[in-house]
Amino acid sequence: MQYRLLLKTAVLAGQIMLESGGETYRVEDTVTRILRISGLEHAQAVVLSGSIIASIADSSMDAMTVVQDTRIRAIFLNRIYLVNDVSRKLCAGEMDLETAYEELCRIHQIRQFRPALSNICIAILPAFFPLLLGGDYIDCVLGLAAGILLSAITYLARKTGINSFVGNVVGIALATILILLTDRWSGHVFAVNTIITGTIMPMVPGVAITNAVRDTLMGDYISGGARTLEAFVKAVAISIGVAVGLLIFGGN
Repeated sequence: MQYRLLLKTAVLAGQIMLESGGETYRVEDTVTRILRISGLEHAQAVVLSGSIIASIADSSMDAMTVVQDTRIRAIFLNRIYLVNDVSRKLCAGEMDLETAYEELCRIHQIRQFRPALSNICIAILPAFFPLLLGGDYIDCVLGLAAGILLSAITYLARKTGINSFVGNVVGIALATILILLTDRWSGHVFAVNTIITGTIMPMVPGVAITNAVRDTLMGDYISGGARTLEAFVKAVAISIGVAVGLLIFGGN
């Protein structure tokens, strides 16, 4: 068996899952299962929130270890499904190692959503949340305007390389200011609190919080703590952005 290719395949599978929002314990289980098809005495993986360490060893050979750093964070559930499918076929002997590696390389290139689609969703979703939160149709119009502004700011922040924390703070602050200004000029006819809440909903780190809880419940406290901190930082950015807008205009 080509042990180097096996290591590369296992680590690539874990990297794709980790980058796509997979839970740490699930990534570790997948990598370990792929390594164990080698039949060697030692086949183990350690996965943290931002790195993968995979190792194989046997009395007849020197130990081989691969360390992969992972910094990309996104939610691509389809890629997780595809990796799981390749992993199951490989472990069941239905797919050879070379084919599995080539398939994983192809999966790694898949982009489930274009950045433009993400920006469109950020712009449009705030127009509908006011209705869910008890607002009126007129609130949807202002929610749409705030969503478009927030989407434009986050897009510019990403294009110019500005830190996502700063981009979120600035975008949410300006969206809040727009809502407050429009409400003031119109004679307070809008449900401001409802519109602001609806505007920030697309930015709430719901999946990060869910993964943090699941990792913690599975006993992976390091990754669970790291994901909790990640979600907390995003929540702080949202809070600061809203607070800045409210402080400037007094929330009236």
